Amino acid sequence: MNDQEVGTYDLENSKRISVYQSSYDYVICDSDSSLYLKNWININVSRDDVPLNDVDVKVWDSNNILYSTDYFGGTNSKTDSQGKVPEDIELTYRVFNGSSTAIDNVTKIKIRVGDWFKTETSETDETRVDIDFDVPVFRIINQDTSVEYNYIQRAIDNASAGDTIFLSSGEYNEPIDITEEIILKGNGISTVIVVDTSSRPAIKVSEDSVAIENLKIISYMYGMSVNNSKDTVISNIKLVSDFYGITVSNSSGLIVNNSTFDLDFGYGISLLTGSTDALIRDNTFRNGTGVMACLDSHENGAQIINNTFDNCDIGWMVWSSNNIFRDNTLKDNEYGIKLYGNESYNNMIRDNTFDDNEYGLAILSDAYDNSLFNNVFSDSDNYDIWLQASYDTVSYNNTFSDIIVQFGANMWVKVDFDLTVFDNSSITFLDADVEVKQDDLVVYSSPYFGGSDPKTNSYGTIDPFLINYKEYNDSSTPSIIPTYVTIRSYDWEETFTSDPSSTISITVPDFRVQNIETGILTYYIQTAIDDASPGDTISVWSGTYYENIEITEEIILIGNGTSTVITVDVSDSGLGSPPIVNSSREGINITTDNVEIRDFILSNFSIGIKIFGADDVYLSNIQIIDVDSDGIQVSGSENVEIMGLHIESSSDGIGISVMSGSDNFVMSDTVITGFENGIFVNTAGVSLENITAIDNDNYGCYVVGTNIEISDSTFTDNGINGIRLTSLTSGTLTSNTISDNGNAEVRIISSFNIEIESNSISDPSDGYGIHSTSSDNLNIHDNNLNLSIWLSNSDFNTITSNIFSEINGGSITYDNAAIIIDGSNNTISDNEIDDVGIAFAFLSGSSNYNMVENNTLGSTGYDIEYYTSGTNNTFINTEIGIVDIDEDSYFELVNFIDIEMLTVNGPAEDVELEISQGALSIYSTDRYDGSEEKTDDNGRLVRLFIVSEIYDGVWVPEYIDTFITYYYDGAEYTSEIDTSNSHSEKIWVNLRPISDIDEIHGIGDNTQTGVEEAVKGADQNLLDDYTLSLIHI
Repeated sequence: MNDQEVGTYDLENSKRISVYQSSYDYVICDSDSSLYLKNWININVSRDDVPLNDVDVKVWDSNNILYSTDYFGGTNSKTDSQGKVPEDIELTYRVFNGSSTAIDNVTKIKIRVGDWFKTETSETDETRVDIDFDVPVFRIINQDTSVEYNYIQRAIDNASAGDTIFLSSGEYNEPIDITEEIILKGNGISTVIVVDTSSRPAIKVSEDSVAIENLKIISYMYGMSVNNSKDTVISNIKLVSDFYGITVSNSSGLIVNNSTFDLDFGYGISLLTGSTDALIRDNTFRNGTGVMACLDSHENGAQIINNTFDNCDIGWMVWSSNNIFRDNTLKDNEYGIKLYGNESYNNMIRDNTFDDNEYGLAILSDAYDNSLFNNVFSDSDNYDIWLQASYDTVSYNNTFSDIIVQFGANMWVKVDFDLTVFDNSSITFLDADVEVKQDDLVVYSSPYFGGSDPKTNSYGTIDPFLINYKEYNDSSTPSIIPTYVTIRSYDWEETFTSDPSSTISITVPDFRVQNIETGILTYYIQTAIDDASPGDTISVWSGTYYENIEITEEIILIGNGTSTVITVDVSDSGLGSPPIVNSSREGINITTDNVEIRDFILSNFSIGIKIFGADDVYLSNIQIIDVDSDGIQVSGSENVEIMGLHIESSSDGIGISVMSGSDNFVMSDTVITGFENGIFVNTAGVSLENITAIDNDNYGCYVVGTNIEISDSTFTDNGINGIRLTSLTSGTLTSNTISDNGNAEVRIISSFNIEIESNSISDPSDGYGIHSTSSDNLNIHDNNLNLSIWLSNSDFNTITSNIFSEINGGSITYDNAAIIIDGSNNTISDNEIDDVGIAFAFLSGSSNYNMVENNTLGSTGYDIEYYTSGTNNTFINTEIGIVDIDEDSYFELVNFIDIEMLTVNGPAEDVELEISQGALSIYSTDRYDGSEEKTDDNGRLVRLFIVSEIYDGVWVPEYIDTFITYYYDGAEYTSEIDTSNSHSEKIWVNLRPISDIDEIHGIGDNTQTGVEEAVKGADQNLLDDYTLSLIHI
């Protein structure tokens, strides 16, 4: 029966009656009857609402397999492309068997996709139903085979050597055994493996060449174990565990890097016996309060590099040897490092930072021969270093403050033994014999002393070696180990008690100064000078000379360049003997004429060189450094010439000071830096060429006097001005680079007749390029400026043919303006101005009779700010469009017009004309009641300057119309002249037509009758040089 609605089924002696999709109210079934209620189910399989084909399916009840694909041992079809089982599946859902009481028949449906299974129970009754399965997206894929998995272990078990198993973001709750050479890769800390069991680790590795990376592991007991494995790489892992992070046993070549360990107890990484050559690098061990050791090492040959150990019980616990622990940071631990027992030896601990630990480092219980190099300990709560019952620890270049050395422990503090042997003519002394002893122990011996170590090399040194400097022995107070150094050269030998904690410098004396004329050698320069005759040349060999020089004789003093140094031994309180050298005096004092000095370095004096009352002095190729006051002082000395000097210091003095009475001073190719003022000049006739004055506190060059020339020089990064001219009556600044100085690059005060030409003036921090106050007759031309020119109370100056660009300012008033005018009778012409905030700024006050002409303006914020109450300021041939003007200010824009009048026959000569603006006649000839000249034989007038616009207290101009009326050839014409810009304008003058009559019959002279001609001149030829055509009638 099918699809029936029955009130009561009454069965008597009826066997195996089947009813499909039918409903009923009652069933009466005798003992000899049976009724089977059946229906069909449809199975649908999808993933993310997309049908899934090729899915294995099994359907069964308690007695029968109703549907089974090949995976489940049957032959039925898998799901089709619609995700459906291709056929309806018939099932029995209720049975009446010899009784009116039904027995429900349970049917189960199971599907399989990969390693994922799901079983559902059918709830079918008289209504056909769909059984829907939603297959999750698998998060695990073998990237080499493209097979997806739902479980990590099945993906690993089915992998081949070299395969990469990728785990998508999400949580995985399964422990993993890696028994194949694979790469297990997650998606960072969003891929989390959680194993909450104390019986096994989250990940167990027992195969070689396994890589595990980009995971987060949360484990109750064990995070990972590596057993009997080679070359395992664990990278970019975050491991959270209550007890153990990674345990390693009987494995070699382990690499753990770029990982984070958060633990509560146990070990972060435990390198157990049988494990060698591990590399633990770039990891963070943290939040391990109560952790026994964040890194526990029983193995030999581990390298532990650039890790951070934070808040651990013990950062690194060591029971092994030959390990390298370097470049790590250990902070807030109970113990940074603890070396324990006689298996802890020959470990190198270097370049680590220990901060705020209870104990920075503890070496205990028979640990020995361990080395500490270049470590920094700070803020330990108890001790930076604790030594107890351990011996022969070596310390080199460590920074620590608190150390406790208990009975039975010792530590050697070693330093580099660095020896340099000098003579007084060179910093390098070759082939000096050397012996170094500590008490009776010889630690270095060259052949003369019975050893085989080398003599000093060409640098005056021997190869550095480590030497014991102090020893902690059963005490926290070290004892200094005496060091004795003996030097021998030829017949000179001397022993020095030395401190090897710093470079040991020993000087071997020799005679290094020679009078070339006499051939006499001396040890001191002053002795040679005192013994010299006028005109002698004294040669000073390479070396360092601790003496002050007084030159009272006409000599030539020649050094050996930068290797010849005259200085003060500042380590010996500025004194040397003999003679006494005094740092409060000048290095060289010249008080006689005709002296030449070259090729030296002078340092550490109050004044480098002083020239007083000495004419015709010549200095060249000298370096003066680290003086307390001035580099060079020149006073009352004429014709002094300086060339090729470098003067550098950090003093409050002046690099070069040239005082009055020192006329005709010449300086070239010289650098001055680091002083309060670079150069100060107060005399006449000075020439400065190719000078570099940089990084001086106030002024690069400060000039007072007359007739000063500064050219081809550089003034940068000085605190106030690059160049300051005060009360200078004449001078030139030519082809200099002046930039990045504190205020104005060039400051001019009360100076006159200055030419500033072809300079480059700039400052990225803005300011003023040239700031002139109360200065007249300045000629500023052909410069390239990225800063303003400010004429303040300065008159009769010329600013012409300069290039102004990129002046946008913002740091001080009007430093965004190209030219600032607060003066009168100045000429500003032929400049190029572009990319500036303001082209011209006329300040309030009375600025009169300034001429602004022929300037070219590019991009500006304002072409002009005009606040002056002055009058008669003229603007010619300079296009001004964007204007800010005070309501009480007035100015006119003028353009020149070159008028040429022409006819078709050529220039229109002697044209009567009038040029007018409204009722105002601005040019008129005799016919128009004027006295101006008519056009010349080229048809031209003189150049006319005509007002085109008027700005009268408002930013919008009044445009002035200009007309020309002219009379020519008996006719008068009027036209408008374009005055919006300067230009040449051609005006074509009309000519009235002229006829040419070849012949008139019956008219003209009649020779027979004598009658006079009817048209006078009709028989004349009127063709001339300017006639282009004739009209014939």
